[in-house]
Amino acid sequence: MFREPGPATFIYIAPSGLVEIASHTNVVEIITGGTELWHPFVADRQPRTTTARSRGNSKSTIMDQRKFSYAAEQEPTLVWYTMNELAHGPRATNAAL
Repeated sequence: MFREPGPATFIYIAPSGLVEIASHTNVVEIITGGTELWHPFVADRQPRTTTARSRGNSKSTIMDQRKFSYAAEQEPTLVWYTMNELAHGPRATNAAL
């Protein structure tokens, strides 16, 4: 799906299946369907620090910053949901280490 240290220009959403998140080839988390895969790097435009690989028969949807901004204007609670997801990533990485 994406690799470190690639550009973080898109938000990936995995509606089904499993996605493996790795940092420096070490798997730090396995995400189930319905989770956003963007982390803070889309917001600050810094290179990604993780790699995401789909496992098995998973599917993904891509959203750019313009689409995300429009969705947030239409549904303001999306911002709170996204902040919760942003907090989850670093916590999962810390737990894996």
